[in-house]
Amino acid sequence: MTHTDINKHQFSHFILKIEEGVIKIPKFQRKYVWTKKQAASLLDSIFRGLPVGVATIWRTNYEMKTLRGIGGFSFPNPQPLNSIDYVLDGQQRLTSLYCALNGLKVITGKKEEDFSEIYVNLDAVGMDQIVYTSTDDLQQGKFIKVCELYKFSINVIARYDETLFSILQTYSDRLKTYNFGAIILEGASLEEATLAYERANTEGKKLDPFEVMIAHTFKEGVFDLEEQAAEFLSQLKERQYNTIKHNTLLYTVSTILTKECTSKAIYSIQKDDFIKIWPKAMDALAYAVDFLRNDLKIKVSSILPYDYLLVPLAYFFYHHGMINNIKTQALLQDFFWKTALSERYTAGQPSKIAQDIIKIEKIMAGEQPEYDSPIVNPEFIKEKGRNFDPKKALHKTFLCLLASKSPMRLNTGADVVLDNSNLKSKNSKNYHHFYPKAFLKDKVNSSEINHICNIVLLDAYTNQEIIRDKSPNVYMDEFELSQNKLDSHLIPEIYDDYKAFINARAELLASEFNKVLLLT
Repeated sequence: MTHTDINKHQFSHFILKIEEGVIKIPKFQRKYVWTKKQAASLLDSIFRGLPVGVATIWRTNYEMKTLRGIGGFSFPNPQPLNSIDYVLDGQQRLTSLYCALNGLKVITGKKEEDFSEIYVNLDAVGMDQIVYTSTDDLQQGKFIKVCELYKFSINVIARYDETLFSILQTYSDRLKTYNFGAIILEGASLEEATLAYERANTEGKKLDPFEVMIAHTFKEGVFDLEEQAAEFLSQLKERQYNTIKHNTLLYTVSTILTKECTSKAIYSIQKDDFIKIWPKAMDALAYAVDFLRNDLKIKVSSILPYDYLLVPLAYFFYHHGMINNIKTQALLQDFFWKTALSERYTAGQPSKIAQDIIKIEKIMAGEQPEYDSPIVNPEFIKEKGRNFDPKKALHKTFLCLLASKSPMRLNTGADVVLDNSNLKSKNSKNYHHFYPKAFLKDKVNSSEINHICNIVLLDAYTNQEIIRDKSPNVYMDEFELSQNKLDSHLIPEIYDDYKAFINARAELLASEFNKVLLLT
């Protein structure tokens, strides 16, 4: 059960705990971003005795990967490890105060801030500004560095006129005796701690589950999720699947273990269970990638409608093993295409993945699941294919179908080599308007020019150096064409009538979809 205390301590208490390594910043915390001026404003409030809020701290004996000590500085780990105070809210204030009192230099963004250059104006009266970040507007002999004021040695006092001793003592006492409040959460679970962080965060920032699990699953010398994920993603990069997100890996592990991938399910996974399953889970994810690349001929990840489609496929390979018959292969292919066409992962991926695991288990039993996917006919293609956008999930599904035909270069017949770096925008080197935009200008409106039925996947050289803005009637005569080349692009032999071409290609695309879909 979670126990909550509200404690107030003089800041010297926090300084000691920071330097002992008891207070840490968990991996999922954002970096320190405050400027020196913000720190000065905070100190100004402290000298006036104004409240500066409270910190929220998760006190636990649970070992997590820490992003850094306060201020980005390394501090020793306490031995023996009784408990650690992980800062959930208040990092910016604690860091600012620690660095100012110790006169440290800190990197914030790309800029180095020297926190020794924060000064107290000893001449301030009433509502005058007390704390400055420059001495330009201060009278010589009437200011002191905050870091010197905090330590307040006899050597420091000796530099000042005796008329200032009283104000120096007052400010020093205010600094040393200021009570900084902290809400201490004890006995909280990881899920409760992350919820506390999200609720306390003034920007409403949602935590990245992957960052949380880096901290949660860390085991010194045994497992570091950040390193393990980087190594696996480098392997995917070799397969041209380098656009896969970190959370896809996380969802895969959670779904295999719990059949769900909500934050609650992810945070409930025990550290040792996560570490134990990781290698086999990543093997299953690699098999899912190989299935898409080899069975469906989708050679690059950037045209996948959803990364998260890999998760239920990985679940299949983990629990079922390799595909061992034609029926299972057809059922799995059917699952991919119908799920993609349904656009069901556009929102609420975790809940949709959990629902799709039921379908995968039916496939594992040799049964065909029921799907809520659209009827794919030429009218559907023509309606949904307008205003081609390579970031739109449904248009990516169309691109996957084109890629699955292993498109050939029109001039040589060699395979078109698709490249993730060339497939991220409408102006990609691998996308080509079969009827070039420049040729159709002033003849057809833009939504019809940029239609999926007018898009083919070509190599950059053919696209930019040969075809350019020529009419299909002209540039197609320059190639030694064969039916195989045309079929690999699902191109109808209509080179002089754009409307008829769009209608005919919609027929070919719809027909090809219905070849890969299992009709019920």
